[in-house]
Amino acid sequence: MNPWTGTKLPENTVNTPIAPAATQNAANKPANTNTAPAETPTVSAPQAPSPKVQEALDALNEIKADGGTVAAPKGGLKPSEEVNIIVEYKGDILKIRVETHPLSPNLGGDYVTPIRHLNVDLTPTPTIPLPNNGHIILPPLK
Repeated sequence: MNPWTGTKLPENTVNTPIAPAATQNAANKPANTNTAPAETPTVSAPQAPSPKVQEALDALNEIKADGGTVAAPKGGLKPSEEVNIIVEYKGDILKIRVETHPLSPNLGGDYVTPIRHLNVDLTPTPTIPLPNNGHIILPPLK
């Protein structure tokens, strides 16, 4: 008897053992239990950076060669950060971060939805403000 509806169950379902979900599929047949090892993914050889990335690396190397510093923050990355680089050169500080967290509406957010973005801070503050207060919205990671 079905305790919810009060109807009698068909005889062929009474006391029928039910296999655990992992061993049955939607058609109520045993699932494939093949335990062959998965293929090992291949790792490709390192590739040369794109011309634009190489240009940026060359510029950072020039800054370092001229007495500037290029470093990560002493405390390491925060959980919301993918990248955090601090460039100091002749009294100027450039901070570049790629991070994901909610933004205010004036920066393109809604205070709730985390948005992946590039954040640029300059010290001393430039006389001409950075567009969008130094925030560039990025596509989500795939």
